[in-house]
This record gives sequence, structure tokens and C-alpha cells, in this order.
Amino acid sequence: MKRIIISISILLVTLSSVYSQGVHSTYFLSEWSQRHTLNAAFAPEYGYFSLPVLGGIDLSVNTNMGLNTFIFPYQNEFVTFMHPSVDAQTFINGLKPDNFMRQSLELNLLSFGFFTKQNSFWSFDITMKENLNVNLPIDLFRFMKLGMASPTSNNYDLKNLGIEQTNIAQVSLGYSRDINSQFRIGVNAKMLVGLSTERINYSKFDISLSQNKFEINTIGESQIAAGFLSLPTDPNSYYDMTKPNINIANIQPAGIGLAIDLGVTYKPIKNLTLAVGINDLGYMKWNASTITRGLASSDVVFNGFSNVDVSNVNLQGQIDTLMNGLINIAKFKPAATVNDISESIPYNIKASAEYSIFGNDKHDILVGVLFHSYNSKSYSVNELVAALTLKPLSWFTLSGTCSLLNPDFNRYGVALNISPRWINLYIASDFITPKVNKQFIPIDHVNMNLIFGGSIVIGRPKIKDLSRN
Repeated sequence: MKRIIISISILLVTLSSVYSQGVHSTYFLSEWSQRHTLNAAFAPEYGYFSLPVLGGIDLSVNTNMGLNTFIFPYQNEFVTFMHPSVDAQTFINGLKPDNFMRQSLELNLLSFGFFTKQNSFWSFDITMKENLNVNLPIDLFRFMKLGMASPTSNNYDLKNLGIEQTNIAQVSLGYSRDINSQFRIGVNAKMLVGLSTERINYSKFDISLSQNKFEINTIGESQIAAGFLSLPTDPNSYYDMTKPNINIANIQPAGIGLAIDLGVTYKPIKNLTLAVGINDLGYMKWNASTITRGLASSDVVFNGFSNVDVSNVNLQGQIDTLMNGLINIAKFKPAATVNDISESIPYNIKASAEYSIFGNDKHDILVGVLFHSYNSKSYSVNELVAALTLKPLSWFTLSGTCSLLNPDFNRYGVALNISPRWINLYIASDFITPKVNKQFIPIDHVNMNLIFGGSIVIGRPKIKDLSRN
């Protein structure tokens, strides 16, 4: 059990240093070369060719915990929540029923777009996506802090303790065009290549402590889909996840999927643009031949040490038996995988309204509002974002946003786009101006991100009326 707790603590420290999730600030940058990735009906003001990898890098992290959740002041110093001076109820009240961390990384490996007749815009993108989700139930921390708080019975439910990490390559082809002076539609077809996925989740994890005994009952499952990876087993027939076998020669897709983006923009009156889009509507199928599946089912009961004779102490053997039982809770035995795993992928819905005050492509001020809904099988997030976009020069745009619905964060964002005659450079971040310590490490809830990149301008449309799309 000690090893489990240490591992989770290391994971917490590691993830808290990564950057954030979902940059909304770029949504209202009409000059941004890759704006079509947010709504299939959007198009930039020019054709482009993105620099490999440097064309787009998106880093993000989102968590409902912070450093101040686990660190407390004590006599001009700081101590962890395990220190006796920290009131247990104060610490527990600062936690959520489910405490999460979500981290993602997206790399644009290759991307280009160009215009044809009727302001038709074609795009092609190859991207790599990595996502990590960790869920830590509140009873995990109650157990760590309280332990044997009651002399009679102490029960903890660590169900839904889990981690999921996925790596996917995506190839997409997009097309959008004007239907008339008011409507523009777009579609983006995507092929998904699953490189690997790792999932560990406990559907049962009960801990019961009393003066006479303690008991731990678990039911867990692990699934690792990767054609190039296999896991050896130890002498007790458990998977040894610390020593994976990696065979580069056997690299192959672990899964295949399809997805589609759909978008439409509508201009009911001059200078006002309405837009609706749905992204990543599709599924992924992981091949059974690449899946390594494990099951954990443990019933550890300890009734105290027995047969302790001062003349012949046989205590070490009982301690070893106890520790082996606890360690095996975190281990998985091989289980057969018969069928492929098919599942829907997370999808996004975006609806926006934007008004141009001057209606001038070269100098303008715009106000906008965006509703964003992210939906996955494990969680959903709805956000309402207000935006103010300044365009003092034809090649310079600055956009600021404020998230209005998020109950945990007052999130502000800023995006900068520079697009002179031959190049487009951009950088954007949604951030919360959190409390920081002297080393500028956030001590409050972490919800930050960073996206940046550049592309080469390779042509502009003959009819330049796309800046508000």
C-alpha cells in the first residue's frame, strides 16, 4: 500500500508542472491559418503551408486541485496535509468527491490549405494527439489522512481510482465554401490511427480498518493496446509493468477510427456572423490482437500477528506475508481478450456570435461570445466565453477572452496573431492569473495552456470576404 501511495504522490507532482487545456482565445482570430480546425466552415484570409511540427504546438493541463490543497502553513513554514497540525476536516473540505487531472499535447506535423473557385477552401492536416486523464476519489486522501480515526470501524471507498492515456495520429481533409452571401458550410473528414492506449481502473476498492483486523477488497482491470509492447510476468504470474518489452520492429496501428467535423456560418445582417460546429463526431476501434488485458481481484485480511513467542519470534515471516498481500493489490494477472474494443471518441460542440463594429478588414474592433461543450464518456464540460478582438493593423490582431461559466476558475485568455505578407505567426493562452509562490509555481487550481506556431502564406482568395467567418 505504501508503494501505491508513493506512486500516486509522484504522479501528482509530475502532472502539476504541465501546461493547460482548450485554448478558446484563437477562436476569434480570423487571420489564423488553422482556424478551420475549430469550425469546419471557417477559413483563414489566405492559403498557407505550416512549418513541420513548429506549425502548431498545443500543451494543456486542467485539474481541480492545487498546491494549496496539500500544503499548509505551520510556524512560519509549510507542511503537507499529513502533518499533525493540519486539521483533517479542513483538508478534506478542500477536496472534491472526484479529484481529476487532465493533460494533453497536440503536434501539427504537416498542414496546408489553399483556395479554389467560389471562395472554396481546402485543407490537409496530419497531427499527433496525446491525452492523459487521472481520477483520484476523495476517500483515497481520507484514508491517507485519517487511517484509524475511529476505534471501532473505518471504511473507505476508493472505487473509480483510475488512469487513462491515449496516443493517436490523425489525418484530415477539409473543405468549405460559400453557398451564398449569407451562408458558408464546411466538412472535415478524419482518419484516426490509434498508436497506443493504457487504462487502469478499479470498479471496487474497499478498505475497512478496525482494532481487531483490517480488510481490503479490490476488483480492477487494466487494458494496454500497443502493437509494439508486451508485458512479462513475475514468478507469481502477475504482469510486471516496470519492465515492458518494446519491439520497434513490430510497430503497427493498435486501432483505427473515423471522425467528422461539420460547420456552418450565417450572416443575418451586415457585420454579424453566427456560427455552429460539431467536431470529432466518430469512433475508434482497438484491435484485440494488440490488447494486453489484466484483472486484479484481491481480498486481503489481516487479523494481527499470531504465535508470537519471545523465545522464538516468528514475526518477520508474517510481516512479509502481509506486505506481499498489499503489494499484489496493485498488480494484474493476465486475462483473455476476445473481441475488439469499439468506442465513441470525445466530441466538441461550438456555437458563437461575433459582431464587427466597423466592418473593416484592415482596422476593426469585434465583440463575440462562444459557447463550448466538451463531451466524453468520463466527463463533460460546458463553457461560455466572451471575447474582444482588436485589429489596429491589417496584419496584427489581438484577442482577449473571459470564461463566464466555469465554477472553479475565473479564466482569462489572450491571443496574438501576426500575418504580414508572407508569414503567419501566432501565440495564445487561456490562463487564470492564479496565486503563485516565490518560485512562480501555481498554488491554486491549475487550468493553463499554451498554443503557438507559424506558417508560410502561399496565396489569398480572389474574393476577400472571409474575415468574419
